[in-house]
Amino acid sequence: AIQEAKLKLARLGADYLIFRGGRATVGPLVLGSSELRALRDVSDTAVYTSAKREVSRRTEALTGAIDLVDALVTARRAA
Repeated sequence: AIQEAKLKLARLGADYLIFRGGRATVGPLVLGSSELRALRDVSDTAVYTSAKREVSRRTEALTGAIDLVDALVTARRAA
């Protein structure tokens, strides 16, 4: 599952997926306004920080971190 998530990250242009302390973070990633809207439709609790170019979401399980990557892929396709 981790390897698959890393491959998806590479396709998105992101370098890292960090899962620590109940938070998943993906970056660096530049999202446009249409991608942000699409991300909100898929994952309403995800937070995009433009200064750091990161998307993060609170999650207690590793599957939540992988779900964040899937949500980003879906948002990019929808935009």
